[in-house]
Amino acid sequence: MLTKIFYVFLLSIPALSFAQSDSVLYTRDYPFNEGVYITYSDFRMNRPISKYVIESKEDKEQLDFIGKTIQNSEYIFFKFGGYIHKVKTDSIWGFSQNNTVFINYDKKMFRIPVFGNISQFVASVEVINNYAGGNSPFYYNYGVTATNMPTKGREIRQFVLDFYTGKTYDYTLENITEILKRDEKLYAEFMKLSKSKRKKNMGIYLRTYNNTHPVYFPK
Repeated sequence: MLTKIFYVFLLSIPALSFAQSDSVLYTRDYPFNEGVYITYSDFRMNRPISKYVIESKEDKEQLDFIGKTIQNSEYIFFKFGGYIHKVKTDSIWGFSQNNTVFINYDKKMFRIPVFGNISQFVASVEVINNYAGGNSPFYYNYGVTATNMPTKGREIRQFVLDFYTGKTYDYTLENITEILKRDEKLYAEFMKLSKSKRKKNMGIYLRTYNNTHPVYFPK
């Protein structure tokens, strides 16, 4: 019962806002606290469940301790308030390890290599494969069964994460255009390009957007 109450309490905490005087500008040297983010709010506040209170059969001295614990356990067990609590692994928001953030997408963890106001990451998603001939390099599993029925496979796709809302979007021209509307000058410049050039230069414009719209974490 205590575990349930504690978990509900965590989920009820909003993504807090704070003044810049109480925050620090994110740079590549920013130290992410190592541990498990149960909620998006935990990530925003750089407030994970520390690796030192996590109960696991994995070797805590290993650099990939958190990743292995998540990969090999159905639940995350941790000590809090004198009790052992548990949270289902595939329900957590993500984790930080070796100063790298990993996000839970489709119940699997993926590294966020491009971090900023609008972060970019690559994830594999489950798809139904109706392709009856040949092989596709985008699938881990492909083809059809002997009965010619569609099979499930995984496809690599790009996504973006909105730092200030926690929402994820497909990395498409339509979605990136909507994001750039938040910066009137940058959006106007972007829209002067042909559609093919806009699609080709989405990454460049997102980097420019991130440079002019930095993110802040609490001190």
